[in-house]
Amino acid sequence: MTFCSGAVGLRDRKRDRTHADLARAAFALARERGLDGFAVDEVAERAEVSRRTFFNHFQSKEEAVSEVARVQVSTALLRGRALLARSGPCSGAAAEQAKADSDDAPLGTLRPAMLPLLTPVVSEESDEATHKLYAIVRSLLDEETVEVFRELSRLAEDHRTLAPHLAAIQVSVVDQAAELLRTGMPAGHAQPVPPVYAHALPGAVAATMWAVYSGQLEVVELGSRSPTAVTTAELVQQLRSLIPAALGP
Repeated sequence: MTFCSGAVGLRDRKRDRTHADLARAAFALARERGLDGFAVDEVAERAEVSRRTFFNHFQSKEEAVSEVARVQVSTALLRGRALLARSGPCSGAAAEQAKADSDDAPLGTLRPAMLPLLTPVVSEESDEATHKLYAIVRSLLDEETVEVFRELSRLAEDHRTLAPHLAAIQVSVVDQAAELLRTGMPAGHAQPVPPVYAHALPGAVAATMWAVYSGQLEVVELGSRSPTAVTTAELVQQLRSLIPAALGP
């Protein structure tokens, strides 16, 4: 598998869009009324599908509400893959397909949150681990992704039935980040992430992102003016430093 992904079937795209529409509808209703303020029928009506279609996708409204975060993460990491495809010599059609896949992701266009502060950290001379961590961090700190997770964290404080679903999404973040770290880079970045760290780093990434989403760790590029706020450049550097120099690429 490479970062230059192939086309997805039309039927799968349609199902994915319906799935995302239901998740967005449930999430919007939860924000407007609270988790106890709406019924499954209202989710289906807002997404313009039947109640039966809702239950073809979800077992409960809690699952639908929290699913928006999983879809958001998957969409964000698709953009991370596209970022890596564009940063290396994936040839024309393949790189364009990676970009098209990310642009056609179910939740629509994501606003890029990263910024000039990352430029000194990632360059053509940066090793594979730094490039990959940059892509993952840049993707997961998209403003829209952060907003979704922060809102879900607030909802979960009042509705503990959301907690198991959010925990499952955190596992999904670890799995997807691990896949990205283990997948081969484009030519020109031949030094691999050491295998043990390709498995260990995703847990550190997920824990760091959850600290940001819950407000325990503040980030300058997300608007924080706290004296203890960190830059995204520092996040990438500190995560990269978890691989000892003697073992790193």
